Amino acid sequence: MAVLVEDSPRNNLASWASETQGVEPGLIDGVVLSPFATPVVGNSYKQSAAQTVDRLHDAGLDVWLDPGTHAHGMPGVGDFRYYDGWDLWGGTSGDLSSRATQRDHVSRVLEAAARLQVKPIAPSVLLTSATGANSVLAASLAEEALRMEPEAWLTVAGSPAFWADGTDLDAFVGVLAQMNPQGACLVVVRPTADMPPAIHPSEVAGICRTARSLEQFGHVHVSHGDYLGLPAVAAGAASVGSGWDIRQRVCNYTSYVARDPNATGGGWLKRPSFAGLFGTIGRGDAERLERQSVTLSRRLHPGPLHPDAPKEAFVHHLANLKNLIDALVDLDFEPAYRHLDELYDRASIDWPAAAAAADIDSLASHWIDPLRTGLRAYGHDEGWV
Repeated sequence: MAVLVEDSPRNNLASWASETQGVEPGLIDGVVLSPFATPVVGNSYKQSAAQTVDRLHDAGLDVWLDPGTHAHGMPGVGDFRYYDGWDLWGGTSGDLSSRATQRDHVSRVLEAAARLQVKPIAPSVLLTSATGANSVLAASLAEEALRMEPEAWLTVAGSPAFWADGTDLDAFVGVLAQMNPQGACLVVVRPTADMPPAIHPSEVAGICRTARSLEQFGHVHVSHGDYLGLPAVAAGAASVGSGWDIRQRVCNYTSYVARDPNATGGGWLKRPSFAGLFGTIGRGDAERLERQSVTLSRRLHPGPLHPDAPKEAFVHHLANLKNLIDALVDLDFEPAYRHLDELYDRASIDWPAAAAAADIDSLASHWIDPLRTGLRAYGHDEGWV
């Protein structure tokens, strides 16, 4: 397993995922459905959750339901236009103040997944620290979910500060590990939808250690991970989330603010994806790079650019992302670490060359440096550096 498509507020989730599976079987391994992006009852713009799931299952794709409970802890959250129709709360939406409300919410999430005949992801809260009352609540929700459904994937959703919380993070993950989860969904929740986001190496090291700790029990998925999830893949994660919109590649506060009910979703991500650079550059810049050095461009971005064709660009991106993931998951831990580290070294050299040809500033310090530094910190902890 390598790539799961995260849900999108656009109306093309089932069609694009199914068509991609038909043209490129195995390029997508499944889809993660979200109550924030897909309605229970269809409307003139979006199909119902049941219709969406049926189409995805007919295409041979697995489907998970992520309740997105952690979004309730995001500042400014207000996009409940589809969410409220899912009936995931017996009382006030977001109220987890008692064991009774916690059990009720977990039960409703699992029942919703069962009705749709999809695989459940357990609810959790947004953590900004690995200690304190919220971490206790997150562990309680995880325990309750596994009591009701032992095959549910756990959610570990936290801010960059949470993932950088060092030994406290490790202790919290140790509590979850004692529950023997068969799967885990790791979510880095960021304040903005910047691409690339601001990343600190310590958060990268933290998610690597978490993946390494939990992979021994089951599947580890890096939600909305895309290229940024590759260090965790080297540490044992089996899949990353991706998509054609920024909100499918970066989990962030702005994706959950109140929206215009007539809006069609998060903007197309038309920036060409360069696997050799582990990042994207502007359309005009990519075309300039190809004119100046077609050999370099095609090495870093195999195939045509598709600057104005979002679907083709999405499929091309998935193919290159899957190749990177497959190369890592086929290796043992230390070889996977060393392979990705070597790829980052190569990309750090290629970025200035590509930037010079495209007449832009090199973004190696954004796309490469914090990931490589965090990966090496994880490698140091493992005794490989």
